[in-house]
Amino acid sequence: MAIYLDNAATTPMDPAIIAGLADRQARWFANPASTHPLGREAGKALERARARLAAQLGGQPDQVVFTGGGTEALGLAMLGLGGRSPGRVALSAVEHSCVREAAHRLVERFGWALDVIPVDAEGRVTAQALEQVLTPAHKLVAVMLANNEVGTVNDVEALARLARERAPRAKFVVDAVQAFGKVPVDVGRLGVDALALTAHKIHGPKGIGAL
Repeated sequence: MAIYLDNAATTPMDPAIIAGLADRQARWFANPASTHPLGREAGKALERARARLAAQLGGQPDQVVFTGGGTEALGLAMLGLGGRSPGRVALSAVEHSCVREAAHRLVERFGWALDVIPVDAEGRVTAQALEQVLTPAHKLVAVMLANNEVGTVNDVEALARLARERAPRAKFVVDAVQAFGKVPVDVGRLGVDALALTAHKIHGPKGIGAL
């Protein structure tokens, strides 16, 4: 039997999820936006899933948007909250490549200015480092909750609070892809504007994410 030690990259699907997914795909295959009985049943199932995830995250169902994965969720957050009007974006030096690429798109296409928040020897964003970078001109901040390479967990609650003080207009985006299912994630307590996660890091199927 092969030994798999790469769960930080992706996890094998739980057998119960494989069985449950097959059952639900057979029963709820219809378009959830359709008004016929099968469509309504699929729609109800989708909304139940949305409500369960919202409850787990300490949010409301209407705050949950399902996506095709964590990368799409983070791209939507960065570009959607950023917008076309130029501003300043600050992101940690260890953000996932999809966050960095979205930030560079804001710079190249819409004239944004980019500031990189340095990390300490353990790869953590400190309050002091964030405070030195942030200004009232910042409109977007991105700091991941748990690092996908070294596992460092940031105190996002404290960092988001500081961001609100230093840059009141800034929206705070959090990559929780590596954290969800391993450390408590409560959007209300964290005080952030957008948080992304994905299923394949927690023994779920690939191609499913949420914002």
